[in-house]
Amino acid sequence: MRRPTPYAAAALLLATAALGLVPTAATGSGTSPSPAAGAEQDGTGRLVLVLDSSGSMAERAPGGGTKIQAARRALTQVVDELPDDAEVGLRVFGATVFSRDEPGACTDTQSVVPVGPLDRDALRDAVADYAPYGETPIGNALLGAAEDLGDTGERTIVLLSDGEPTCAPDPCAVARRLRADDVEVRINVVGLDVSGAARRALQCTARAGGGTYVDAASADDLATGLVKVSVRDLRGFRLVGERVRGGSTPETALPLEPGTYVDSARPGQVLHYLVDKPAGGGVALATLVRPPKDEDNWQVVNRIGLQTLEGTECSYALDQAFQVVGLTPLSTAAVQFDQFTRAGFAEEECQAAEQLVATVELDNRADFRLELSTTPAVTNAAALPGPVDDWVGPWTRPVPVPRGGPTTPVAGGVTPDDAPLLEPGVTYTDTLLPSEQLVYAVAADHGQAVRVTARLEPEPVAGGMLGVQGEPVTFYPVGALGTAGPRLTEGDPLDGGGFYDGDEARVLTAALPPIRARNAEAPDSYLATHTRAGQVHVVLGMGFLRADAPDAFAVPVRLRVEVVGEPSGVPEYAEGQEPVGVTASSSPSTSPSPGADPAPDDDASETAAATDDGPGALGLLLGLGALLLAGLVAALLLRLRRRAA
Repeated sequence: MRRPTPYAAAALLLATAALGLVPTAATGSGTSPSPAAGAEQDGTGRLVLVLDSSGSMAERAPGGGTKIQAARRALTQVVDELPDDAEVGLRVFGATVFSRDEPGACTDTQSVVPVGPLDRDALRDAVADYAPYGETPIGNALLGAAEDLGDTGERTIVLLSDGEPTCAPDPCAVARRLRADDVEVRINVVGLDVSGAARRALQCTARAGGGTYVDAASADDLATGLVKVSVRDLRGFRLVGERVRGGSTPETALPLEPGTYVDSARPGQVLHYLVDKPAGGGVALATLVRPPKDEDNWQVVNRIGLQTLEGTECSYALDQAFQVVGLTPLSTAAVQFDQFTRAGFAEEECQAAEQLVATVELDNRADFRLELSTTPAVTNAAALPGPVDDWVGPWTRPVPVPRGGPTTPVAGGVTPDDAPLLEPGVTYTDTLLPSEQLVYAVAADHGQAVRVTARLEPEPVAGGMLGVQGEPVTFYPVGALGTAGPRLTEGDPLDGGGFYDGDEARVLTAALPPIRARNAEAPDSYLATHTRAGQVHVVLGMGFLRADAPDAFAVPVRLRVEVVGEPSGVPEYAEGQEPVGVTASSSPSTSPSPGADPAPDDDASETAAATDDGPGALGLLLGLGALLLAGLVAALLLRLRRRAA
């Protein structure tokens, strides 16, 4: 039985010397409580869309239709994706004065929808009225947008243009001045079918404005780019749940009902929470820790457990997350104890307990989210399939990702709470920035496995910056309870990591084995918490060595999902009893993806290694020798994860 290679502590010395990818886990998502009162939150900030209404927007767009038609469709998708609590406005330029020779052509910019609480209807009306007409006074439009946003808090300008500025002031100089005066202003730019001097001017504006530049060569690219640069900056890291305060000892443990809570920890402090355990049933605990802010390098050690009132340990997990040069991972951990859990000599005492104490200990001061759930005794245990004996199996095959055809733009989440739900049979497009990690959700039921493939497309700017080795990338799965699975390497049927150099495509796949209640019996501590149906997650990330230019490029990504197998092995409970606090999928899959494999068979032979259009990590290692090997070790082992059942 193949096991994931253990992370070695010695690799940390290499990892801290060079930026690598930090595998993260995530807790299950679904209907979430409100952000916790008193918890530190990343606010949504304010955003203004600045749209080019110059006459050139009436020209034909690559792929059919006009540029203005493509812009309207893309902007409609942006409006649909914006967070409900965002403050958003819309400004146009070149909309009322036709020729540069006419008075007012170079100051022709208007706020059409004032920045304020999200008004989707007003934004949709403004998009519908958006039409091509005049000149391209980008510099003055940016100055107007800065006034629209006010002078406090995090603010984002999203500029969409298809041409070179035709009026003073120079937009790059304006962006540089705005950024120098106020570092909380950020300017993202989407260039629609631009090249030469126009492209250079727009790239300079984004770079000077501390933002991201995205090329949109087609209507699909435009939708993806606009959604990404608009929605991403409005999605901050926020913890949701009721604010509580755990007890300092088992005797003072805070009694809690199953649910979602937020607490704060001091270094080395152990917090205690008391949970009633259903007779013959189980308790599960999952945590999500807010990462430290304004620190270049840090680590979070997250220890959680379940124990009896007498102090007998029933289940325990430890997660260590490391951040280097701007890559900010999530730190999560999850444990459960139920009738299937194997706890050695403590098993009988833990099974008999009527209450369990949940414990959380962090090594630094931080807010964290606490999810508690309970399950009653399963009545059909004998009829349920046994545990999966390995992460690798018939479900570990890449999903074919079409290079053409219809696509749907999506913006990967910051945490599982805002992770978009990916449906089977749809090709999604997104962009991945340096030092960024994106979270996506997939619905799966008991008996079903999940696999997701991400194709990182070539990106010329990245190719010119990243050199021969490129930057480390990783793609890995997370179960519904909240435990991150291993990132399979090239020795396995899947390729879940390696390096991206910008010159060639890189294909990565993350897979989750069948969800089974009796996976709790598995000796593998990763598999032992892969027991819950609902929304599972995948996390895509990339490192970057140049902290001075974190948004120098945006890598185009295509994603495709398959849910493998029919729902089966669903646990049953006594009449009137149901799990409580268990986060479930809003729409769990009831049938496999079209064309997907039948229900997985543990005895089936393993699949052949996947082909990859991009250079494999092994090939890179062989080609670059010992130096590249050290870089790969640093990339793969920057995060040390150890879990004990």
